[in-house]
Amino acid sequence: MWLVGVSAALTMIWGNVAALIQDNVKRMLAFSSIAHAGYALVGLVAGGPSGTNSVLFYMLVYTVTNLGAFGFVIMLESRGYAGETVSDYAGLARRHPAAAFGMLLFMLSLGGIPPTAGFMGKLYLFAAAVNAGYVWLVVVAVLMSAVSLYYYLRIVLQMYLRDGEGAEPAELVAAPWTERVIWVCGAAVLVIGMLPAPFLAAARATVGVLGLP
Repeated sequence: MWLVGVSAALTMIWGNVAALIQDNVKRMLAFSSIAHAGYALVGLVAGGPSGTNSVLFYMLVYTVTNLGAFGFVIMLESRGYAGETVSDYAGLARRHPAAAFGMLLFMLSLGGIPPTAGFMGKLYLFAAAVNAGYVWLVVVAVLMSAVSLYYYLRIVLQMYLRDGEGAEPAELVAAPWTERVIWVCGAAVLVIGMLPAPFLAAARATVGVLGLP
């Protein structure tokens, strides 16, 4: 498993460093996806039931969070906002506080901040790896999670602490399906973060049904 462990470490480092230097939000999220694949590999390295359970749980958490984040970006671009770069988010909280709060939840979850689902996902992954003796890999993962906070919180900073420039865009009204996806994902980020037990139980049941180790 040492080779998988090294691959996990390199994947986390590469994904986070690449995302760190991006100003385009979609590219930033794409590179951060590579880093999240590295986090998932941490659970595979841990092995055993706890490792497998934590990977399935983490993939659920990441899918919900990333779907919401990308849905938010698409909503902005489709409604007249230049949501391409980080600076395009300046002043969004002042103009559309509810929408900005949704993006705040997704950024905090991707960064692994409590009480979001992302925090619980990383907690169970890292705990499984520590119990399996891969402390060094968890140290790398925690350091890379800290790095990721920089680029996720850049968006939050722009939304809440910067003023937008230029004319006010049109009213921010999403297509019905996009809006539903965003708010369902936002609610899930909070529910899974505060009540993870049923979702962990579902992950364990899935492992049992599939006959995974």
